[in-house]
Amino acid sequence: MTNSADDRLSRIEAIVEANATAIAELQQATDSGFEQTRQRTAELQQTMDSGFEQTRQIIEREAAEAISLISGLAEHQEETDSRFNNLLQEARADRQRNENEHQAFRESFQNMLAEIARIWQRLAG
Repeated sequence: MTNSADDRLSRIEAIVEANATAIAELQQATDSGFEQTRQRTAELQQTMDSGFEQTRQIIEREAAEAISLISGLAEHQEETDSRFNNLLQEARADRQRNENEHQAFRESFQNMLAEIARIWQRLAG
């Protein structure tokens, strides 16, 4: 081979060697970037899972508190309704007693007036 051909071959070999080195470095950088991306993705997934779990727990706790509150309000409403109905029945009974007493008073008063009228008639007659 001639010196010129040897030089070209040496340059080609140097270029091939440089390309191989560059490809290896690029592959290493790609692999490293891929591994970092995989790790970050795993961390993000773990963070999201943790956030979802916390949110689920909060929702469950809040729902349980709301259910308990509603249940307590329903019980309180039942107690209030029962007390109101008892008071209403007592008021109706009181009203009936008052009406009966008033009727008895009217009858007694009418009897008294009738007796007074008879007395006046005897005195006048």
